[in-house]
Amino acid sequence: TKSHSFVVLEGAFLKQGVYEYEGSLTVGELIKNVGVDKNASLDALSLDAYVIDESSLYLPLKKELCISINNASKEELMRLERIGDKTAQKILEYRKVKPFTYIEDIMNVSGIGQTTFLLIRDYICL
Repeated sequence: TKSHSFVVLEGAFLKQGVYEYEGSLTVGELIKNVGVDKNASLDALSLDAYVIDESSLYLPLKKELCISINNASKEELMRLERIGDKTAQKILEYRKVKPFTYIEDIMNVSGIGQTTFLLIRDYICL
């Protein structure tokens, strides 16, 4: 049985790259362990959520514009690069069924892949 788990940390975490841990770990506990930049946008993460083994977490810096993928209107979502009317509607439909836990979850919406995520990740929060 595997004893160590890992997550790849990107963005405003003070420790970048692979972080190993044992057992289960919440995002809030992870932040206490590794630290974050003073300008980190913590509302981009769900602090009570558990870290998923072998995943990656991106923590953006605070921006003037942070669009909540769980609460924004269709019009607000359409301000994001590459998010048009149809994709914004898909985001609304997705979150009705299952609210986003991680900003990376937006890639579960049809039409949003890694390329689009990388363009919008600094401008979205939960």
